[in-house]
Amino acid sequence: MKKIAIASKESVIDNHFGHCEEFMVFDTDANEIVKEETIKNPGHKKGFIPEFLGNMGVNVVIASHIGEGATRLLNEKGIEMIVGASGSVKTAVKEYLAGNLKSQEKSCCGHGDHDKCGGHGEGSKHEKHGKCGGHGEHGKCGGNKDHGQCGGHHE
Repeated sequence: MKKIAIASKESVIDNHFGHCEEFMVFDTDANEIVKEETIKNPGHKKGFIPEFLGNMGVNVVIASHIGEGATRLLNEKGIEMIVGASGSVKTAVKEYLAGNLKSQEKSCCGHGDHDKCGGHGEGSKHEKHGKCGGHGEHGKCGGNKDHGQCGGHHE
């Protein structure tokens, strides 16, 4: 049995894990949804959301972007992360259960404005480009394409 939490807003995958409006949580068994509930985001406090979801028994998180601190904490808890997802929450969970939903990028860097990722303020907006912006010009945070993630500041 898997318990899947999806960062969402109005049944659509939200742009950023920590600042989402709610989490849609699905209990699954034999690749079928057996229970669904919506839980209001308890608030963006450093390290709290991974702990909160882990205590609920969540073992998979699906989001558009997840900050590096939350990524580290989710990894420590053994929670699988699918990042780079977008669109309908129900479609995403069904695609995940069918084995068709895979992570598109590692994580997001820094905490800039709430509608941006990248902490340096000049990044591309999620709604427009669907990726972190940072200072980079390569479509990822920080723009260091050689490292494939936020500016190559972490491994």
